[in-house]
Amino acid sequence: MASTCRRALYVAGLLAALTPGNAIGQSVEDFYKSRPITLQVGYAPGGGYDVYARFLSRSYGQYLPGKPNVVVQNVPGAGSLKLANQLYHSAPRDGSVIGAIGREQITAPLFKVKGAQFDATKINWLGTLDRSTSLCVAWHTTGVTENRQLLDKELMLGGTGPASLTVVLPTALRNLLGYKLKIIPGYPGGNEIALALERGEVQGRCGWSYSSLMSTYPSWISEGKLNVLAAASSKRLPELPNVPTVLELANDERTRQILSLIVAPEEMARPYLAPLDVPADRLSALREGFSKLIRDPRFIKEGRALGLELDPGDWKEMTEDVARLYRTPEEIVAIGRRLIAGEGP
Repeated sequence: MASTCRRALYVAGLLAALTPGNAIGQSVEDFYKSRPITLQVGYAPGGGYDVYARFLSRSYGQYLPGKPNVVVQNVPGAGSLKLANQLYHSAPRDGSVIGAIGREQITAPLFKVKGAQFDATKINWLGTLDRSTSLCVAWHTTGVTENRQLLDKELMLGGTGPASLTVVLPTALRNLLGYKLKIIPGYPGGNEIALALERGEVQGRCGWSYSSLMSTYPSWISEGKLNVLAAASSKRLPELPNVPTVLELANDERTRQILSLIVAPEEMARPYLAPLDVPADRLSALREGFSKLIRDPRFIKEGRALGLELDPGDWKEMTEDVARLYRTPEEIVAIGRRLIAGEGP
């Protein structure tokens, strides 16, 4: 009798596990049909990462089995370092949560940024919406129009978290090139820095994605509110052909290599990821859906109609780019670490 009862309980439990609504034995389509996907953004509302994530959320679910709704949730903190750690360690691992973090978090573990508690080479990358270029800009009232002026005149810059490009890049330019840059970190996101510029709290920003600027404050360059000093990229922007790259500002090859490492994440400007240990079939669906979405001409057309710069890449490209970045010679990486710590090269 006891064995019969145990067998009945076992069969009942197995049948329950195989019914829709349970993770075990549930198809990817059934899983996503019954729940939304939460897209967490590591910045406050209104900034570039938030704008891109909300645009993605409108269409992404249509390319996934079950066509789930995608709901955006803002999780700001330390330039998205808080979210990067959270997604790596404690976020749900069932495929119901994905994230958008700052590109600079890709190199945070490489540079041993304080608080970076994840391995970027093990992350489940989904892809990127843009391979962009960031700018160093000064507010028009400062009178700063050229980089060489910064050798004598101090510029106060707004920044986000310690690993963000808004802090790392100006720190490198200050320590490598002798520019007089004072960095005010701690702003929740780019939108708050822009408001601080308007209020006169800060005088500029170094590490402002061109795509983000054009999607949130498109008239600031054309109206002359911003003086663009440099581009954080390996080649000049076609839209700003007279603006030098930070690599052009380097005085020697060693400096150029260091700056090249710092701006490398620009090639993965809008990264999206899933937590570790997401079931293989759901991770595959998330990646395949992302790849289909970014290859849909209608998605690209809609984004550009909204003023969004889109130059997307899939998860394979991102995974390869991150792996290559982490193969940078230790000598160059060590210099980058010292610069981020506020020390000399």
